[in-house]
Amino acid sequence: MKPTLDPWVERQLRHLPTERVPDPDALWDAIQTELHAPRERRRGSLWRRPVRSPLLVAAAAMLAVVSGAAVAAVRMYTPPTRWAVVPLAGAPVVGGRTLADSGALAEGEWLETDGRSRATLALGRIGTALVGSLASCAAAAARPQST
Repeated sequence: MKPTLDPWVERQLRHLPTERVPDPDALWDAIQTELHAPRERRRGSLWRRPVRSPLLVAAAAMLAVVSGAAVAAVRMYTPPTRWAVVPLAGAPVVGGRTLADSGALAEGEWLETDGRSRATLALGRIGTALVGSLASCAAAAARPQST
């Protein structure tokens, strides 16, 4: 009695290749022949090719210069040693001097407002601060951040 296969399996078996697998010795000989055959010289990789476009070289150089200048500008930035003070109302006092128009708050000085005065303090690149009535603040020394 011959076993019967599932119809799906029979269909799949019909799709298998019918040619014979080559003899292992002949297959190995073909591999050896292919390995020892001279090869065509391939084009060099992208990194080993000479650059043929002066425009591309100029663009890369410009990018390097602009990037270097931007990094240098950021690293060379020093915080301001004085902050601008603009009175909004009344007469705020900076370092013992009454401000009429505008002034600057230096390191170690105090900005003081009484009950009728207010001022705006420009804090470098950070922004501005509104100093209300009956307030006092001092400018401390900037210290580098430790990492």
